[in-house]
This record gives sequence, C-alpha cells and structure tokens, in this order.
Amino acid sequence: MKANGLAPVGLGGSVAFEEATLTFVCRKIYQRQMSKDGMAPDIRDYYASNPRSYPATESGEWGPHWLFAGETVDVAGDLGLR
Repeated sequence: MKANGLAPVGLGGSVAFEEATLTFVCRKIYQRQMSKDGMAPDIRDYYASNPRSYPATESGEWGPHWLFAGETVDVAGDLGLR
C-alpha cells in the first residue's frame, strides 16, 4: 500500500482507502471455489495455458477463482453523477 501511495482508513469494521472514489462494505453470505470440471473447455484451456492468470496451488497447478456472494451493508463515497 505504501509503495503505491494508498492511505488505509477504517470503514465499517474493515479497511478502505482514502483515495477510493466509491467503496462498498459487504457482509459475506456465501463462498465457494469454482470447479475446473464445471468450466467451459475453452475457458479451462485458456487458464491452463496462461499460468500468470491464476496463482499456483500448493501442488503447482492453477486453481479456479473463488465465488463470493455478499450483502451490501454500507456505501461510502460519491460518483459525482448528480
């Protein structure tokens, strides 16, 4: 954060950044790791051939994204669309 010039600020029991224009505070209500088997073959092949797209797992293989669902409990900032 320091190297990128970001200033952390407390927000809703979490951390946001002073430089953010808009910040959503969410409560996680569900999480699950996506399955490689459930991905379309072309997407699975893309990620397998582009290892920088995903960090390697402990076994050295790419791992699918995690899916999170949340409830927005607060919003801080302004888009300036008035």
